[in-house]
Amino acid sequence: MTSDLPSGTPHDHEAVDFAGLCPASRRGPEIPATLEALLALAPAGLALLDSELRYVHVNELLAHLNGVPLDEHLGRSIEDIIPALAPSVMPWLRAVLETGEPHLDVPVMQRVQRPPSEARHFAASYYPVPIGGGRGVGVVVIDVTEHVRATQRIARLQDITAGLASAATPAEVADVVLRQGLAALGAAAGTIAVATDDGLGLELVGAAGYPAAVLGARHRFPLSAATPCGHVVRSGMPIFLENAGAWTDHGTEEPPMLEEHRSWVCLPLLAHGRAIGACRLSFRDVRPFPPDERAFMLTLARLCAQALERARLFEAAEQANRANEQFLAVLSHELRTPLTAILGWLQILRAKAPDAAHLERALRVMERNARSEVRLIDDILDVSRIVANKLPLEMRAVDINAVARAAVDLVAPAAEAGLVTLEAALDPTPIIVIGDAVRLQQVIGNLLANALKFTPRRGRVRIESARVGDEVRVRVSDTGQGIDAELLPHVFERFRQGDSSTTRAHGGLGLGLTIARHLVEQHRGALTAASPGAGLGATFTVTLPAAPGTVEPEARGSDPGSERRRLDSSRACRLRGVRVLVVDDEPDNAELVGEILRRQGAVVALADSSPAALAVMAMAPFDVLLCDISMPQEDGYTLLRKARALLASLDRVMPAAALTAHSGAEDVARCLSAGFQAHLSKPLDPDRVIDTVAELVAAPR
Repeated sequence: MTSDLPSGTPHDHEAVDFAGLCPASRRGPEIPATLEALLALAPAGLALLDSELRYVHVNELLAHLNGVPLDEHLGRSIEDIIPALAPSVMPWLRAVLETGEPHLDVPVMQRVQRPPSEARHFAASYYPVPIGGGRGVGVVVIDVTEHVRATQRIARLQDITAGLASAATPAEVADVVLRQGLAALGAAAGTIAVATDDGLGLELVGAAGYPAAVLGARHRFPLSAATPCGHVVRSGMPIFLENAGAWTDHGTEEPPMLEEHRSWVCLPLLAHGRAIGACRLSFRDVRPFPPDERAFMLTLARLCAQALERARLFEAAEQANRANEQFLAVLSHELRTPLTAILGWLQILRAKAPDAAHLERALRVMERNARSEVRLIDDILDVSRIVANKLPLEMRAVDINAVARAAVDLVAPAAEAGLVTLEAALDPTPIIVIGDAVRLQQVIGNLLANALKFTPRRGRVRIESARVGDEVRVRVSDTGQGIDAELLPHVFERFRQGDSSTTRAHGGLGLGLTIARHLVEQHRGALTAASPGAGLGATFTVTLPAAPGTVEPEARGSDPGSERRRLDSSRACRLRGVRVLVVDDEPDNAELVGEILRRQGAVVALADSSPAALAVMAMAPFDVLLCDISMPQEDGYTLLRKARALLASLDRVMPAAALTAHSGAEDVARCLSAGFQAHLSKPLDPDRVIDTVAELVAAPR
């Protein structure tokens, strides 16, 4: 027995007079029955020692704590009865005899013999007592074990909280909880497991006290298994198994991890009302797990769950940052690559006049790379609109087969160039859904382009459609490189690519699938991915609600996938004599629009600002105004308002179209509500510029 707390302190105290109760008998005085009953019921251990420090009286509680029958105490000293206790107690007893001063609340730790045998904490007080004409010692012993343990657990929880504050990963969290928790509870071993991403299993993130060979087979196991950890995660309730019988009665199919363990606890790790994992503790002895101990364990589990959730969020943020950095690096590469081809060919053409063949080749390369640049920018803008929840749809009755055929037509040249067989198993009978034809074509086109990108030469890409009950399914499958099992759950995430290294075999930003899934979900559908594994191909399935059987597809001016017609000689001079004012603060853009219109016979004036445009309007009439929106000092909206006021004073009217790189649906709506009759998004399509001007001139005023 040792004293592990601060020493007791002498106190001024009136000596207790037991003289009238102390005849020469070794059993001590004859104590009145009432006092005898009081001493027997006292919640403290009580004893009276004579001047030779031999017991002359002891109550049942103290005898029980000492593990020695009451009668065996009388006439004997502590050194005789409990030799292990004597070194820590005898100095205090002798000090009381020598000084006559009491010592109160002396902390003592003793392993008690009563079941269960355990080390407990006591506060012992020693008083001088007159006895038999001399001085004896009265002893009062109070069990303060629960108070001490509570204080120690509070301190331990503070240490655990401090440790968890710096734990940034699940493994670090598990290390702190198990190291500190096992020490606080006297547990022999423990594990912490968290739910897997698919929610179907549990995976160990930390263990202590178990041999590696024992843990090997239990590193990952299904959540549905009949194990204590599986049970507490499913139920959200803790399990306290106090002995081997309780383990058997619980009905678990899993044997204890080590045979020498005799009791177990399994705690759910709860975060935001749901179990994200389990903490399992094993003990070498049979344990009753009193309420205070259970409360400590539940607090420990709560702290662990909170720290695991923080670590998960931290890891997710770190992963997002890494993905973002990788995305920006890929974005820089993908934007620079087309520009390199365009600028390179321009320098070649400028250095030496090319022949017709080289000129045609240069123009094809520059056009292809410019269109690739536009697609990249469109994808980035689409993702931005998705994040802002500003990607509107024009819903109407659509034949999904017609949309799919249009998408197939668009990617067919790429399939032919890559020597990939493109199969379309589309029913000629219309399958109607309610949706945005352009966006649905974008979805199917993205899936086909993705399949072609990852399918090697002489591979196969297949698209098929079917109506199944109240659903419409479009499936795109390929015989390409497939998707790794680890990547499959993340294949639709933004900024997530299977390979973003400098040696990757395929270009692109990896946004196509993200956009496709969002568009499908906006149509109240679902987009799923499946793959048997690397090298075994992949299948993407679009599921959409089918339209009611009586709905017919709405007529459209052209197929959603039809390409715009090119400028040719048969369309020349459509705008002969039409006067157009082009306003753009970027001279290159203004010159481009002017050249497009002049080739059609239009008379064009250019202005680089709102004040300059108003000055030109005041001097001459124009049939059409083409106006940039974003300009310094006064934007296109301000110019339009001032132009309307000026023209009204001159009794003139002039339709206007907005030229802008702001191409979102909300941007178009704002332009039209501001008074523009049309919206032309940059980069400009020459055909559309010509058509728009012709329509504005022909429209009634």
